Amino acid sequence: MSTVLGERPRHPSERFILFLLTQQDPDECHTDVILAQLDACKLPPAHENHVDGLRMLLLRDIPKPFMPRNRRHQKSMDFLRQHEVYDLHHPGPAVEEAAAILGDYPVRRKVEIGLLGRISHALIAREIGDQQGVTLTEEGVSAYEYFFWDVSTMSLEEWAAIIDQQPITMLIRDNQMSALQCGGKVALAKMGLDPSVDPQEMIQDMLRRVYLNFVEVDKVIPLHKDKIGMLSSLASTGLALYKQATTSEHALRRLLKDFERMKMETNDENTPALSELVDKDGTFTDTADIIPLHGGAKKGS
Repeated sequence: MSTVLGERPRHPSERFILFLLTQQDPDECHTDVILAQLDACKLPPAHENHVDGLRMLLLRDIPKPFMPRNRRHQKSMDFLRQHEVYDLHHPGPAVEEAAAILGDYPVRRKVEIGLLGRISHALIAREIGDQQGVTLTEEGVSAYEYFFWDVSTMSLEEWAAIIDQQPITMLIRDNQMSALQCGGKVALAKMGLDPSVDPQEMIQDMLRRVYLNFVEVDKVIPLHKDKIGMLSSLASTGLALYKQATTSEHALRRLLKDFERMKMETNDENTPALSELVDKDGTFTDTADIIPLHGGAKKGS
C-alpha cells in the first residue's frame, strides 16, 4: 500500500485528512477547520504541523483549475487518484459502508478493536455484523481501515501514542491497547465475542511463557532471597503445567486406543439391518432385545 508521503503514514486517518484538504483548493482549507472535523468524527487528533505538511505536499502538483467534483476533469481526477482520495470524493458501496461504520459508534469501536488485533476483515464483518444486527462486508471493513484507521503502516509505539491521545473513555483505551499488544484472541474477547481456545494449546503457551519468565528472572535479577522465591514459584508453576500437559496427552492417547479397540471388536455381521428394527405397525422394536448389551447378555435372558 503506497502512501502520499513516500513513507508510512504518521496518522491512522491520514487519507481522510487529505480528503478534507482537497474539498477545495488546499490553500483555502484552514488547519483549525481540519482539526475540528477530526474531533467531530471522534478520530485521533493530528498535529498542526502534520496537517500543514500535507497541505504543502498537495500544493506541489495540484492542477489549475482544481475541480475535485467534476469527474470529467481528467487532471483533477488523476490528482485525486495519485493522493489516494478519489474513492472518498466519489464513493462506491465499500466506501459508503466505511462512512456508515464511522458514524455508528457501537459497531465502529468493535471494528477498530478487531483491526488493532489483526483479525481478518472477513471475520470482523461476519462476527460484528451478526452480533450487532447490521450488514457488514469484507470490502467495507477494508475501506474503513484504509481511510480512517490505518493499522498496518504504523508501529506499536506510534499506535500506543495515538491511542493515549484519543478523547475516549478509559475502558475503550484499555480495550484498544489490549488488542494491539495481545493480538487476535484477546481482541475477539474485547469485542464481546467468544474466541476458540484449544486447552492443550493454552497449556503449552502458558508453559512457554512461564519458562521464558524463569530465564529472564535468572539472567537479569541479582542473587537475592526475592529472586530465589520468584524462581521457586515459577518452577512450581511450570512443573504443574507440564504435568497437566502430559496428563492430557496421555488421556487423549488412551481415548484413541479405546476407540480403535472398540472399532476392531465390532462384528458387523451381528448388527441388524434398520428394517429388522421396525415392527409391522411401523414402530421401532426395543433394540436391547436383539442387540447384545456391552459385556452382558440379551435383555430378558
